[in-house]
Amino acid sequence: MLLGDGASSNPAAVRLSALEVGDTARVAGVRGGRATVRRLTALGLRVGSEITVSQRRGNGVVVISGNTRIALGPEMCGQIDVERSAAGVSG
Repeated sequence: MLLGDGASSNPAAVRLSALEVGDTARVAGVRGGRATVRRLTALGLRVGSEITVSQRRGNGVVVISGNTRIALGPEMCGQIDVERSAAGVSG
């Protein structure tokens, strides 16, 4: 399931753009319309998908989900809510 047009119901969720290289998180929700949801689904990202930030590229990021590397621009990063994994938080 992928949530659209709203935020995660988890108050601890943060935007993907807030993560640093090496952080691991689960996709908690998507703030965006149907086009955003369809694009993320096509890329293999859904609510519950575990991702790891492998690179920061300007204001965008490259994440790893399973065996796939996905580059996301700053606008898309700002629309994805994630829940940090305790083991994957750098710091």
